[in-house]
Amino acid sequence: MAFREGSGNLDKMLLFLYIEGVIRSLDKGKSDTQPGGWWMSLTMSTAVREESLNSMLEDGEHYEGKVWITIMANAGKLLGYSLLLGGAGGALSNTYGYMGLTEKHLNLVTVGTIDASKITGKFAIPLTDIKKIKIKKTLIGGGQILYFETADMKMKIAINGNALLSDIKDQKENREKVLGGLKRRFEQFLV
Repeated sequence: MAFREGSGNLDKMLLFLYIEGVIRSLDKGKSDTQPGGWWMSLTMSTAVREESLNSMLEDGEHYEGKVWITIMANAGKLLGYSLLLGGAGGALSNTYGYMGLTEKHLNLVTVGTIDASKITGKFAIPLTDIKKIKIKKTLIGGGQILYFETADMKMKIAINGNALLSDIKDQKENREKVLGGLKRRFEQFLV
């Protein structure tokens, strides 16, 4: 398959390169989990979710629920809560990741668009910083949208009810735990 530079086929080219990498990996006899192979993850996984979110827990904290998410709005101010970047970096928009709700924090982990096993950011948002919250159902697909505000940012996060093309089997149950926990804590702020 040939691509001309500037032809607007970047998505097709990246998919082709991924498929080509999988074929080369299979040709070399390497499994997709062996280090040094051509494999990369285009899907969300329970293992990455657990490892990345659990690394953010403070002593004595535990998660009520953990879900995969799409951060849908400009979240440049989110970087002020960054654990990896020290509060510096660019804005996020339509970024995939994981979210977990603890007693004290709403923890977010962002992952690479091409390689969903690559962690690109970790953000711990204290629940005391959240000033307004709104939860709406989507028109299609059974998802829900979480909107929340702090003093310096507004966030819009999509949480689907299923995790297609991944090994995450508890997405819907965990979504209800996370959103239910937020509703209980922020009943007075619900819009």
